[in-house]
Amino acid sequence: MRACVGDERRVELNRRPSARRDAIVGLVGSLSKRLGENMNFTDKLTVSIAGILGTTSMIAAPIACAATTTVEGTADQLQAVIVTAQRRAQNSQSVPITLQTLTSQTLTQLNISTIADALRYLPNVTASGTGPAQSEIYMRGLATNPGGIQGSGAVGTFPNVAVYLDDQSGQVPGRNLDIYVADIQRIEVLEGPQGTLFGAGAQAGVVRYITNKPVLDRTEGNVDAGYAVTAHGDPSTNLDATINLPIIRGKLAVRAVIFNDNRGGYINNVPGTFTRAPTDKAIAYYFHGVVPPGPSLNNDNLVARAINPVTYKGGRVEAKIVPRGVVYESWILARSTRAQLTTADNRAG
Repeated sequence: MRACVGDERRVELNRRPSARRDAIVGLVGSLSKRLGENMNFTDKLTVSIAGILGTTSMIAAPIACAATTTVEGTADQLQAVIVTAQRRAQNSQSVPITLQTLTSQTLTQLNISTIADALRYLPNVTASGTGPAQSEIYMRGLATNPGGIQGSGAVGTFPNVAVYLDDQSGQVPGRNLDIYVADIQRIEVLEGPQGTLFGAGAQAGVVRYITNKPVLDRTEGNVDAGYAVTAHGDPSTNLDATINLPIIRGKLAVRAVIFNDNRGGYINNVPGTFTRAPTDKAIAYYFHGVVPPGPSLNNDNLVARAINPVTYKGGRVEAKIVPRGVVYESWILARSTRAQLTTADNRAG
């Protein structure tokens, strides 16, 4: 059984009165004699004050114990979050920028795998578009063009929220890349303007995906798999694996990640027909006020169930080298290659 300060105080109070209680009781007795009050009243008052003091001390003891436990638990839970929002490693509390960070532990606990999942926990950050990998990110409601336009990827204005994978910029009109969260150290969200540090397209802010780097002195790996069922839809599966191999301990290491996430569809395309009514003024205008007879249209060749599946597949390989004669690990050479294919509604994006 765990002991605390409150238990010791409670035992001490049961054995002998405290010095403060004796002093107050003596003061009350002295004042009562000077005022010529009745001794019965004084005794009752003395006993009452002593009881109140004893009760207060007994109540304070458990509170002190509870406070001690809370502080200890908080100390175990609070950890420094190191970020690179200013292009150097810093404690997030020391960065003079409005910054939100989702650590690897948070990403795992909240089951975040795409930007759509992360947006649920990022205030003032939204997205609008036509589907996975076909949307645009907005911060604080600042937008340069309307979302959901099919041609925005080619003719749309440049976005004002930058998307970075480590130090590589990746934002394009109408495309947020929708980087799959596998072996990600953290996601940093910086409110803009951030043009000085992150260049064009960062007027409203920046979303940064920071990957886990190769470890030079440790072999490690991780496998994550899952299976889900959707009511009235297709099942979903996901698998990602990570391995870190130190080829030359302390000098050369390689880290590799692969992932495959298949999300079953849940929308059915039901059969339907379309026949123009005689009162269709739009078509009648081109035919001198008369709607010409014509066959009914149908979607028989498009009827299907679960027509909106989404698939994320790809991988990443990164090598880390410490050149010969270099003492500090910060002087390193790193090479990273990532490939991802996102297929939404049976279309690659």
